[in-house]
Amino acid sequence: MIQAYRLFEGLRFYFMGSFISTYKADLQALLKAGGGEILSIMPDAMDMDSGGTDVIVYSKDVSNDEMRYRDEVIKARYVEAKSYAGIVGSKVVSHIWILDSVAAYELQPFE
Repeated sequence: MIQAYRLFEGLRFYFMGSFISTYKADLQALLKAGGGEILSIMPDAMDMDSGGTDVIVYSKDVSNDEMRYRDEVIKARYVEAKSYAGIVGSKVVSHIWILDSVAAYELQPFE
């Protein structure tokens, strides 16, 4: 029997910051279907020997209230995720990375 390629196999994802809850659930379902693991708590440096790669996911979507400051909000989310990832040795991606990877059926470069 041929084993199907699982795009997100070996990756563990933590969603950091605010997301629209139903959209977040859809993204998590995509990751799980592709073999990824969803973390309910932030990874820490002690988890580095887990055998997988931890990935911090932040949202590039903004609410209507944040639209006026869209670029600043997205940059702040990225900086926060990148800062934490630097401490624990994780990768950082936006939620768009998930969609782009699925669309291409190939992991896109990490940020």
